[in-house]
Amino acid sequence: MYEYYKQFPTPGSQNWLKGSVAVNITKRGLAPFAFKVCDDIRVEKLKLAIKQHFPDLCGNCSIVEAIPCDPKNNICNAGQCRFHKDRVFRPCLIVKCNDYRNTVTDKIQKGIDIGCICNSCKITEIVSCNPRNKVCNSGRCRFHMDPNTKLNIHTRRCPNNICDTLRNAIQQTHRFGNPSWKNTDARKWCVNAWDIAKCFMPPDGYANVDNENDTDLNGIISVYINSDEFQQYFTADLSFPKNICDKVRDVGKNIRHAPGLEVTEDDLKVWLSDLKALFSDPTFNNDNPLAKDALDQLQQLENDELIIERYEVVVAIKDSVDYLRTLPVHSNRETLELQSRIDDLEVKVQDILKQMEPSGMDRFKSELKGNLIKYHLDNTCTYKIGPFVESGVFGLEDFYIPPNISRVILQSRQKYIRSEEPLTSLEQMFSSKRITILSADAGVGKTTFCKSLVTLWCAVQEGKTNPLAKFSRSQNVFSDITYLAEFTYLFYIQLRGNKCDKLEDIIFSHTELVDTELTRNNKAFCNLLSNETGLVILDGLDECDIPIISPLATNRKYTVLITSRPWKLANIDMPRTGTYTHAQIKVISRDVSEQLVDHLNNCLNKHFSTSYNNGDFLSAIKKQHLEPFLQNPMLASQLLCVYHEKRSQNITCLVNTAVDST
Repeated sequence: MYEYYKQFPTPGSQNWLKGSVAVNITKRGLAPFAFKVCDDIRVEKLKLAIKQHFPDLCGNCSIVEAIPCDPKNNICNAGQCRFHKDRVFRPCLIVKCNDYRNTVTDKIQKGIDIGCICNSCKITEIVSCNPRNKVCNSGRCRFHMDPNTKLNIHTRRCPNNICDTLRNAIQQTHRFGNPSWKNTDARKWCVNAWDIAKCFMPPDGYANVDNENDTDLNGIISVYINSDEFQQYFTADLSFPKNICDKVRDVGKNIRHAPGLEVTEDDLKVWLSDLKALFSDPTFNNDNPLAKDALDQLQQLENDELIIERYEVVVAIKDSVDYLRTLPVHSNRETLELQSRIDDLEVKVQDILKQMEPSGMDRFKSELKGNLIKYHLDNTCTYKIGPFVESGVFGLEDFYIPPNISRVILQSRQKYIRSEEPLTSLEQMFSSKRITILSADAGVGKTTFCKSLVTLWCAVQEGKTNPLAKFSRSQNVFSDITYLAEFTYLFYIQLRGNKCDKLEDIIFSHTELVDTELTRNNKAFCNLLSNETGLVILDGLDECDIPIISPLATNRKYTVLITSRPWKLANIDMPRTGTYTHAQIKVISRDVSEQLVDHLNNCLNKHFSTSYNNGDFLSAIKKQHLEPFLQNPMLASQLLCVYHEKRSQNITCLVNTAVDST
């Protein structure tokens, strides 16, 4: 924080900067959840509107999850798909549902309209003219006037009954019954939930904003205030005047309207308290995955412990400049004063931007880190919960229990006699040797452990505290998760199907998938591998034909983690004893297996909207004498999924029959 005091020399201006950063933290903590709730409205009402066309969809599946994402289908868009967002095309436990998915896919491939969206209705055609709706006016309504012909636009029903259903849902969930219709484009309702969200924002200034990232705090918090759908996610009553959301909106306005961009210490303290109160609401703190992170960052900001990135300061200043440009002026003197303030702020921005200009290697490292995080979040940080469910909707902390890992120590004179030493930190695991080989039998959790390392590395790099807090208190290798910050880069490589023998060949064959410029000919990348510490994870040595594990090149600084089943290590040329660390994942205990089943059962209940009892499953397992299988996480999750599948098909037999049939 102190490095920006040169541009903000007075205590008041420093407080203003602090408040502006707090507003940006709050916006980032609210925006994704606002989108999620509005997307739930879109998906649920869309399903209701087209129910007669899709009678075979079960209660747990929406039309969004039944359509594969493809920019060529006239529904999805290239890049991050707004239609699917975080909802993915997935198989279902119900056979008829899966049959329908195949039918939809076939129709899309043949170019047949599947009738699940409407993009032909304009907002003026489906909203009746009413001067009391704060959009229309008495007399000749300008909102319902065709700009080209100057004729009145007559309202009509949506030919697909989709837009009418969505319009009614928006109207009914608006706390005050007067949505901002002129903000939105009804033709986008079916594919972009943010056009639904804009109906709950102030009526001016948001028509051209099409995503949550480009919307300011005032617009986002207005969605929380004006939509009744958000009440279920708060303990506080949002219908009360000056509730916790109203106070957050006031904070944003006060920061923008601060005279001379000066804020007193007392005002800042109250405003930070109001922002923290929102994220401290018990229900919201539990339901919004980003609430804990936002609360932690606000507390660190208040205590001057938060490292503020330069781009945060630039965003805060540019936001103020944009606001100042909208202020009305009534005299030449006011114009000159306003322009002087704008010029002063723009000079500050230029000074900070000059400080932000990195060296060539710094720029390369920054871009590589960003690309790796994006690649991992899209491709690596997903976990299979049984054969049907990917945990994209769950955080790692929702279900994962870190394993106990021990170092295997071979006696120097008696090769086949060995002892074990528990590993209690990542530093123990990686710092002593540059190669770590992690062995375990099938299903014990090698791949999940590797993916958890990737997920936590991304969290450390992005400064997210939520997934870190739970594991950092553990007594196993995850006791020092922040050690992952030592690695400038992390590559996760699955060895299944690998055709290369040499480690460097394997690495470069993978890096080009992350970024086509990460080749042997890229001098910056080669310099990075030689001068910066990194972690390369090679998962599944037993699934490829590598004949030998060679020592790492002396001019490389990365560490390598290799996973394998034990039998493979006896059939391959290993490095010389003492040049690598051999670690082993321990079989989980009965207590831990029951805890894991409890976590997985909660996830499956949440995913399929069921409420099956964990105790019933364990009783069935015990009756069939299958308890030993629960000590293998993969088998435990598969048994639990089969149990859920049988229950979901409404088989009216004893609970243990569901397991017995496996």
